[in-house]
Amino acid sequence: VVLKALLLALRDLPRPAILRLLIQSVALTLLLLVFIGSAFFWGVSTLTERSGYLSGGVQSFADVLTALIAIAAMWLMFRGAAIFIIGLFADSIIEDVEKRHYPAATMTAVPVSLGLSLRLGLRSVGRFLGVNLLALPLYILLLPTAIGLPILALLINGWLLGHDLEAMVQQRHPASPKLSAAAR
Repeated sequence: VVLKALLLALRDLPRPAILRLLIQSVALTLLLLVFIGSAFFWGVSTLTERSGYLSGGVQSFADVLTALIAIAAMWLMFRGAAIFIIGLFADSIIEDVEKRHYPAATMTAVPVSLGLSLRLGLRSVGRFLGVNLLALPLYILLLPTAIGLPILALLINGWLLGHDLEAMVQQRHPASPKLSAAAR
């Protein structure tokens, strides 16, 4: 069942509606992260400049360090921000896919409001932050292994992504007992 769904999804990737959602989501995610990263950089830079404790080369070093931290944070937050943005627009894609590949499911589908999508996205970001912060000691422990860290991050974030996508589907099909726990 999962393999069939994966093959259907891969076949659907070149569809204009899906490509539009993908491009729109990536662009909005990057804009959101650049905004947050810039605000972080500006805030820290302004605080250090106004404090008067740093001067000259030390201030420049602090600015470079702040920029590197902001870039690293944006890289780490990409998945969380992307799933939030995609969640806001995904209902139309899910509806299209259901009509083409799962027509029986369309009969029980319920439209998802923007407010519900927003709440679902915020819960997703909260789970993303919480689980990854809990895993931080393991991330740090696996850092020297070079391969362990990406594998753990892939496993944790893959599981979270699956949970988030299942929750999106559950919102369209609240009567389905099979998915009832996913939306929580």
